[in-house]
This record gives sequence, structure tokens and C-alpha cells, in this order.
Amino acid sequence: MKNGEVAQGPIPKREHRGPVGLSYAQGRLWFMEQLVRGSSWYVMPFAARLLGPLKLDALDAALRALEQRHETLRTTFEETDGVGVQIVHTRFFEGLRIIDVAAEKDGSYVQPLQREQETPFNLASEAGVRVCLLRLGQDDHILSFVLHHIISDGWSIDVLRKELGQFYAAALRGEDPLLRVNPLPIQYRDFAVWQKQEDQLAEQQKQLEYWMKQLEGSSPAELFTDRTRPEVLSGEASAVPFTIDVELYESLRAFCKTHKVTTFVVLLAAFRATHYRLTGAEDACIGTPIANRNRPELKNLVGFFVNTQCMRITVEDDTFEGLVQQVHMTKLAAIANQDVPFERIVSALLPGSRDTSRNPLVQIMLVVHSQMDIGRIQLEGLKDKLVPRVATTRFDVEFHFVKRSDSLSGTLLFSTQLFDAESIHGLLAVFHETLRRGLEDPHTPIATMQLTDGLGELRTKGHLQIDRTEYPRESSVVDIFREQVAAFPDAIAVKDSSSQLTSGAFPQSRSLPSCRRDAARRLQPSSVS
Repeated sequence: MKNGEVAQGPIPKREHRGPVGLSYAQGRLWFMEQLVRGSSWYVMPFAARLLGPLKLDALDAALRALEQRHETLRTTFEETDGVGVQIVHTRFFEGLRIIDVAAEKDGSYVQPLQREQETPFNLASEAGVRVCLLRLGQDDHILSFVLHHIISDGWSIDVLRKELGQFYAAALRGEDPLLRVNPLPIQYRDFAVWQKQEDQLAEQQKQLEYWMKQLEGSSPAELFTDRTRPEVLSGEASAVPFTIDVELYESLRAFCKTHKVTTFVVLLAAFRATHYRLTGAEDACIGTPIANRNRPELKNLVGFFVNTQCMRITVEDDTFEGLVQQVHMTKLAAIANQDVPFERIVSALLPGSRDTSRNPLVQIMLVVHSQMDIGRIQLEGLKDKLVPRVATTRFDVEFHFVKRSDSLSGTLLFSTQLFDAESIHGLLAVFHETLRRGLEDPHTPIATMQLTDGLGELRTKGHLQIDRTEYPRESSVVDIFREQVAAFPDAIAVKDSSSQLTSGAFPQSRSLPSCRRDAARRLQPSSVS
């Protein structure tokens, strides 16, 4: 058994007649889709520019093979007796659509591609995938895929692009593309049925109890916004690229090796420390996706498997090193309880949730990617270039890191309905400095970490919660106490169940020990609060 795979029996392949119920993940998404019709929340576009002699007949054959192999690419959705169901069709693909960009007024592909990527799906009448080819010239094309999240996820995109390359190569040689791959052991609807079997529900219930206890009374991490949160988030977003410099990345890798933790754990700790310094929130949840493909029969499927995990992290008197260890233990516990669908947790903690202005339980996501070629489409005999996609997000903020052997970079996606770009640049500056300070001196408490970068802009925009009182370094605790007594003589300093003393009751000329003895004499021997 490979690392991360479970030791249970395989998911059985079934004979299905008629509609099949939705998986938990699909059910929540279907509910939101009906609540906010026409939203681009769940549209997942990617496109590549292909340079060279593209063979249209081979591409057409490859696309037909993809649809035949994966039922999800020919599935529609509808409601039966108030419940969403999925219906698999024999075929949907009717040939590759070609848009001649030269016929556009300005000859630019930007507008037609944007229209293609932003058009919502009608899941009742069309499959959750749209493919078209934009012809820019004889040997210059853009191949666009638009997927609906209800039938796919990030892993699925990787499966699609790899198999498309294999099938195209086979079609060029006149071979049957499907002979290039082993048959799939199951399809997605087999998984959807299996997920709700009695034995699976029993195992999920055990894990659900962990999450109920772990997340009881929790709050999602939030940042101060530039604009009032709208009733419905449209998904409109912008992206800010960033790079972790080589020296800082080397420090990060050395820290991870010394403390036996992953890059993800340290980056999440650094961001949570950043969030704490900006908001003062001692207890908050940050989301992170998990592939949820820990069974071998799920590896090569196109479908909606990804699961969201809520990482609840508290910051009180923690040092950076202590915070890293807390995040490490929290992540290990999350992995041990990864099989319960996020949607079941939401239903248990927030029954009947219909808030369209935010995501349930988490509003900020942090992801570390290891792939170097996310979304690339590589076809034999052609050069490819990744085409920037229209930025969208279902969250307030998404931190995406891409880890390579010698560098760490990323993109910060943010809702343009909530934030200005200046605020996001300030957030990134504070994050970079927090990470650097934490690695340089991991024993420094988060609360006293010296930070300067980015704070000025955020303070000007009102995005800082805490104005910390600065005291002279030579002042002792007694000196500070006396200053507070002089400033607030009527404030209650100590009390028990029957009496209380104000600050002014302690003469400032007396020593602190004598004041303590005096308070002890004047209060009855009961619990002091």
C-alpha cells in the first residue's frame, strides 16, 4: 500500500439505471448554484496557446475519447422530488467549436476568450464542460477549456491535460486513443453512491465528532476590508503575483528540516501570525484544500473530490516556533480525520446555512502546489504557452504558493468587491516580514515581533485592529501599574464575592508587596476574580 492510501476494500463498480444521487460535495454546490443562479463562482477555466501545425481531426478525436472515458464530461443535473440528481448521457460532444478571432473587430482574442470563460453553465441542459478553439492564424491557436466545479477540481484538470496529450498523439498515428490508457476501475457516480453507504457513514460519523469538537465556537479568519461586504459575492477577483527571495527560501527550508515540518506548516503559521498582528484575533480558522484521492481507484478520475479542511489556530503568548508546532499537530489531526466531507461538517455546525455573502466556516484559503506546469496543454509537435485566465475566487482571499526545488513563488487572489490592490500589497509586505522575523528568531513571541513593512499603508486605510501602547523600556511593571493607578484611580483593581478595591485605594508611595498584603487583609479569603 502506498503512502496516504487507505487499507479498505476498493469502491465497487455498479450498474446504474436512471439518475443517481449527488455526492456530498456536489450536493452543497448544487444547493448554492440554485440559490445564486448565473454566478461564476464555480466556473473553472484554463487555456493554452498552441503554436505550430495543429491537426484538427486528431484534436477532435482526442476530445471525443476524453468524453467517452469520463462520465462526468457527459453528465447533466436536475432536481427530482426536491433533491439534486446526476444523469449520465451516452454522449454530448458534437464536434470542436472554432472561433475565428481574425473576424473580431480588433483581431484580439481577449474579448472572445473572456466571454467563453465567464459564461455560466445551464447544468440541466448541458454538460459541465465547454471546449472551443480560437484561431488566431494558420499555426496559431488558443485551446480553451471551461469546467464546472460540480464535475471537476484542480486534480481533474491535471488528469484532463495529460490524457489529452496522450490521446492526441495516438490519433496522429491513426490509433484508438483509448488503447493508450488502462480502463477506469470505477466512475464518479460509483463514488457518489459508495460515499453514502452505511459503513462509510459510520466511519464519517466518528470523524465528524472530532470536527464538531474541534470547531465548536470557532470563527473564520477575516481581514478588514476596503468596502462593505455585498449580499452576494460575485466571484470577481484580481491576482497579485509574489516571490519569496532565494535567501528567505533557504532559511525556510533549513527551518523545516531542523524542526521536521513541511513548508505548508510554516507558511500557514506565518500567515496566521500575520493575521493575528493585523486583527488581534486570537482564535481563527483558515481553510486549506486536500485532494481526497487517497484510494488508487480515484487517481485518474475526473470529478469533484477535493475537500476543504478548517485549520483552527490560536495565538496567545505563542512564539513563532510554538505556533509552528501547534499548526503541525493540527494538520496531523486533520489528516487523520480527512474522510468526512466538508459539507457534512457545515451541515452539522451551520444547519440550513444560506449566506451568499461568504463561505461557511472559512473565508481565507492557503494552498501550496508542487506542480510546475499547472494547466499546461502539451500536444505533440506543438509549442504551448499558458494563457492567463480570468481571475475568480469564492473566498475573500486565496494564498497560492508554488514550490520548486530552488524557488518559492505564488499568487494572491482577492475579491475585488472587498479589497483594493494597495491593501493586498500591504498584506503581502507584512506576511514577508513576519515570515522572515519568525525564521530569524523563532523564540520571539508573535505579539512582540518587530514589524514595519506594510503596516503604514494598512494603518492609514484602517486595516489594523490593535494600537499597542508603547512603554519606555526602562519602565518596570510596578512603574506601569502606578501610571495606571494615577490615570484611573476609580477603576476596580481587585475584588472577591463580597467586596472590591479601586486602584486609588493603593497609596502610590507604598511598595507593591505592602499593597498586596493590604489587599489580602481587606478581602475575605474566597476566590478572587
